[in-house]
Amino acid sequence: MSTPLPPDVEVPVPSISSITPSEAAIGDDDVVMQVVGENFFADSVITFNGGDEPTTYESETQLSTTVKPSTATTPGSYPVTVKNGPAVSNAMDFTFNEAPASRSKKSK
Repeated sequence: MSTPLPPDVEVPVPSISSITPSEAAIGDDDVVMQVVGENFFADSVITFNGGDEPTTYESETQLSTTVKPSTATTPGSYPVTVKNGPAVSNAMDFTFNEAPASRSKKSK
């Protein structure tokens, strides 16, 4: 388990190399998204579309959070980043796709 960085240490900038999964259909069950990269710490926070998410520290190279397609309403791509205090990583997109027609409430 990693310990938080002391306040007098320069904060390393995190970097994301992948997110898994990177997409889901609106209305799908909630999924745990794994974020893989570098410079992750116990205090690192995953942000989803600009908002801080409850983040689980897995290792120096992996974090996770729950993504909730069950509550999503708007299809599109949303940025995922990691913050170490003021230091912010590169962004990768998570995409919410339209719900499959079989789950649509429209009748034809």
